[in-house]
Amino acid sequence: ATVGKAVESMRAPVLNRQDEEDDTPYFRGPFNFSEPTQMPIPVGKWILAKVLDRTTLVEGREEKVIKLTLGLPPNAFLGFTCGQHIQVGVTLGGKWLLRKYTPTSPMKQLGSFEIVVKVYPEGRVSKWLDQIEIGRSITVRGPQGHYDHPEVDFGKDLIMIAGGVGITTCFQFFQAAQLQEIKPRSLHLFYSSRYEDEIVFKQELDALCVSSPDLFKVHFTITKPSESWTGLTGRINAESWQRLLPAASPSTKAFICGDDDFVIAMKKTALSIGFAIPDLVLL
Repeated sequence: ATVGKAVESMRAPVLNRQDEEDDTPYFRGPFNFSEPTQMPIPVGKWILAKVLDRTTLVEGREEKVIKLTLGLPPNAFLGFTCGQHIQVGVTLGGKWLLRKYTPTSPMKQLGSFEIVVKVYPEGRVSKWLDQIEIGRSITVRGPQGHYDHPEVDFGKDLIMIAGGVGITTCFQFFQAAQLQEIKPRSLHLFYSSRYEDEIVFKQELDALCVSSPDLFKVHFTITKPSESWTGLTGRINAESWQRLLPAASPSTKAFICGDDDFVIAMKKTALSIGFAIPDLVLL
């Protein structure tokens, strides 16, 4: 999942900036959104998006996660597909810094979109985003990412293995399935977090399981549980994967989302129980 991987470049893009005091919920890039037709933002083009809202999703013992709502023109939508991300560009200390984040709002939401940001103690961009004033603009580009989910996947049982804020990509799939933008036979999530108060989107995921129990199945496991936690504990392993999730088969596809160490470990687990590329996707 992409929640702020670092890239540095020497030059920031030059955009047609509007006055910072402008009260529209977006800034125009070097293209025209004046047409009334609903349209996605141009792929690969930098735009300036105004920060409309910032919400703290998690403020746990070792982790803080925020959600930013960013403005687009009223008739524009992000136009991404599941598994894709956007780039945020910021000039700090004289350097042009790029970070990748996964959108978590519906694919065709008009006028705005949302990203989830893990705030790292030494993270220059994430700390800046955590403190940015509402109404200021940030530079964004997208959608990006090469995963292309063919229609053949949509009759399958999809398995999502998530670690920490890797849940952002998985949440894309859950929202898309709820809105019938993708049509899997079932969607299973196995989500590992250190502490129960660091689970992102828990209420939303629980609500989806209640509203569509045949479609959505979610399992949470905590590696550093409190005494009050009554759910699953420990790391995801071959035994718990096989016990709780569909087995590898032509009708099953698995996705692994998390930091590099988590993805490497879960890939080894998946291969050991019969999953193989292309029915094993690392995001």
